[in-house]
Amino acid sequence: NLRDGWTIVIGVDQADEEFLPSGMSDEQVRSFTQDDISAFVNEYADPFVEFSVSRVDDAGMQFVVIQVREFLDSPVLCKKDGDCKLRRGAMYVRGRRMYETIEVSSHVEMREVLDLAVEKGMRSLHEKLARIGLGGDRPTASEREAYDRELKDLE
Repeated sequence: NLRDGWTIVIGVDQADEEFLPSGMSDEQVRSFTQDDISAFVNEYADPFVEFSVSRVDDAGMQFVVIQVREFLDSPVLCKKDGDCKLRRGAMYVRGRRMYETIEVSSHVEMREVLDLAVEKGMRSLHEKLARIGLGGDRPTASEREAYDRELKDLE
């Protein structure tokens, strides 16, 4: 529920406000598969969360990078209670004051998510209207005919 999604890097330690690369073992990296993580995350998400899992080598260390995409059409809600304080029906976003995931608890956080959903809905509507000839840059057949009649009247 964040514009442009976000990136999670696994294999980094946090010391106070600083993040230090620590890397992961081969066994740890292999344990992060696209299918397993997708099944786990989407057990709690409605609608589903789209993301990609990749392995990255940097400076002789291995990391797992999870690229989470922004929601497709509507914001993602938690569909069941979970061990990590997940609450059924709650909407979560990234906090502004700390690196954390928080439940939407203010009108500012809710407005950001709703604005993004409205923009996506408007874009989708505009695309649909253009596909059926009721919008976009292309004139409709009746608009073209009216234009041609006006041109003939000028002659």
